Amino acid sequence: MLYVDGKHDYWTYTDDLRWSENLDDGAEILVHDCFSSIGVTLGTIAKVLFGRRYTYLDRATSLARFRLAPPSAKDRLRVLAQLPWFLRNVGIKILLRLRLAPVAKIFGHDSPYDPY
Repeated sequence: MLYVDGKHDYWTYTDDLRWSENLDDGAEILVHDCFSSIGVTLGTIAKVLFGRRYTYLDRATSLARFRLAPPSAKDRLRVLAQLPWFLRNVGIKILLRLRLAPVAKIFGHDSPYDPY
């Protein structure tokens, strides 16, 4: 198993995924802040959605689970299905930076802190 929770930019995340070269086929990879960080989400789109090595399985809030296996078209669609959740998180973060917490509350966010 590989657990990735590092600097949340595209380059570091995709470099961290290279550790999967040490795993056997079928091994699992857990990625923290997978669909709540812009850099990690962009890396997931590049390496999972358009890649050939990783299959998206599921997520629990911001922790996503992948398998080291070639993805099918259905697997790729499951990645795309996570993008609305990601866009909501980014939108709320922007609203909080703009000090528009009352607007963020309309979208179900009732905390002064970033989602995930």
